[in-house]
Amino acid sequence: MKVTCPSCSRRVRIKPNRENLCRCGEILDPFPAMDFKGKFASYRCNSVGEVTRRFLDNYQTEGEEIVSFLEDCVKMDDTRIMALLSAVEIIRSVKGTDHCVFARRMVERWPLNHKMRYMLSNCLALGDDRSKHIESLKQRIIGIHLEYGYMRGRGEREEKINELRRRFHQTIDWGRKFLSGEERYPNIRIERMARSLVGSNEGLEKLVEGLMRIADVSDLPRIRDRNTDIICVVDTNAISNPEASKYFSLQNIRFIAPEEVLLEISRWGHVEWTPLELDNIEIIEVGDRIPREIDTMFSKSKGKEPSLADKKIATLALNTRANAIISADKDLSDSGLAFSLEKNYGLHLDVVSPSGFHRWIERIKA
Repeated sequence: MKVTCPSCSRRVRIKPNRENLCRCGEILDPFPAMDFKGKFASYRCNSVGEVTRRFLDNYQTEGEEIVSFLEDCVKMDDTRIMALLSAVEIIRSVKGTDHCVFARRMVERWPLNHKMRYMLSNCLALGDDRSKHIESLKQRIIGIHLEYGYMRGRGEREEKINELRRRFHQTIDWGRKFLSGEERYPNIRIERMARSLVGSNEGLEKLVEGLMRIADVSDLPRIRDRNTDIICVVDTNAISNPEASKYFSLQNIRFIAPEEVLLEISRWGHVEWTPLELDNIEIIEVGDRIPREIDTMFSKSKGKEPSLADKKIATLALNTRANAIISADKDLSDSGLAFSLEKNYGLHLDVVSPSGFHRWIERIKA
């Protein structure tokens, strides 16, 4: 195989298992494909960063070989995931590339491995779409929960687990600032990554286009919006209630929640309490514009107005013309919400308790 020397542009024939020197003195080492294939097969997540750095440092001499290597790896079951993550990571590192599309095609089902989840959530957070930023924040929170379980399973020392708890609180604090508009990115790591993007050029763009095609080579599913006729808005307690959450994976129902619910869960303050059922909930930003009919709700049994989270749940239900709110909270069931929304907006809305959700599902099927 011949490569181009980055120093003198001379074409040099290189051989494996030896140090290859150009006449100008530049060391030209061939890309160790079999070494990386072994790391991919054993799911060594740090190999993704190694391949990315090697590509960005040596794309002029090894770029085409690395692209071909990743194309070959995505065709094999044992190396497919790591090769896809490597392609996404390289694309993400270059300015002006649509890495988010590739990442979204990979997350039809989010990986249970926390490191892989972090990589994909980082990609979603680097674009300009706030809805993807919020999804990234949610996935990072879930990822920390998965990492906590992994560390507990390995019997890690308590100081390491305490460090993970500190990272959880830092993620939440930064996320709150992002949602309130104080910060542009959902965490400080994403801000640093955005500043370190590599400038593109014609040669690099051509190679990145080749990496983009890997999504099709590996038969990743195309992005499809979830098209359902049934929409349910869920509150914090419904997400953590198994009587309701066991139905959240149903494909014919869209489950959504306002960003305030994500913040409520984070306020519990315990990384181990994060419900994994969040994975099936789409978090939608509502903002602070609450309709007057919702803002003036009053719970008769509690003798007070509902919380901001409850008001945002009701507002999201109105904005999306939802079929039901799943909640056991009296703030929503005895405040006249359903009557008010039907009277003023023509929206027929059921407020369903988590324990009665299965009966509601049976009723709408009938």
